[in-house]
Amino acid sequence: MPPADRQVYYGSFVRDLCDKYLTVFADFKYARSYFDSSLAAVPFTPDPFHQTGTNSFFSPSGISVPISNPFNPFTVGDTTLVVNGVPVPMTTGVRFRGINDTGPRSEKFTYWDQLFDVGLRGEMGEFGDYFKTWNWEMGFRYSRNEGQDLSIGEVSQPGLRDALLDTNPATAFNAFGGFFRQNSARARQAVYVTLHNSGEYELPIYYATFNGDLFNLPAGPVSFAIGGEYDAPRFTRDRDALNNTFNSIGSVDGQSFRVNRDIWGIYEEVRVP
Repeated sequence: MPPADRQVYYGSFVRDLCDKYLTVFADFKYARSYFDSSLAAVPFTPDPFHQTGTNSFFSPSGISVPISNPFNPFTVGDTTLVVNGVPVPMTTGVRFRGINDTGPRSEKFTYWDQLFDVGLRGEMGEFGDYFKTWNWEMGFRYSRNEGQDLSIGEVSQPGLRDALLDTNPATAFNAFGGFFRQNSARARQAVYVTLHNSGEYELPIYYATFNGDLFNLPAGPVSFAIGGEYDAPRFTRDRDALNNTFNSIGSVDGQSFRVNRDIWGIYEEVRVP
């Protein structure tokens, strides 16, 4: 089980202003949740190099390493890729996983939940015996959920491309070290990143309801209820720049977005015994 903790705070308030004919109420809740899950060290796929002029990966499996990389043991490339107008011989299909560089990846999730509502309600018996079963309520409720995901130990495609093209052994990335070597601190710093993804959902609700008994039948009272509600949900997703541009390795890429809508609703109900 991943490490986790949770804190919750709750409070409520109810006050009769005029017996039961007018009551004010409110409550709130705040919760913070944290989860830390682990994943295997990041596999280096897909290829950070793309076919010239397209978004297709240059190597269909693994990654491509330039022959000019100081750690590439091969002297002849499988194929050639034009990089910045210069033909670069490449070794394709190289498999690598950052076991010694980063160890297991970590996904740290933090959620903040807030809920607040306030309103008025009352009975209508003060207007006469006929209204003694009639009740009304109106109020406002606001809920908000915020989340943050820190993905530690993922790979930057632009950073990996530059490190593989680097000809300096002190800063170039070694994709041939296997399980026995660790890349230099400068190479790791250029390639491995922490991705910051966040999102929030909020829902304000306004509502009013009215109900009671209309008249009695031998089997019981005929009752009614009528009410209305307005909802305005809002959802925002803020992705890391690398995810937003589809330039990460080991993470799910996608674009940021914001959506919202307005919902109006009215209901009526009659209950016949």
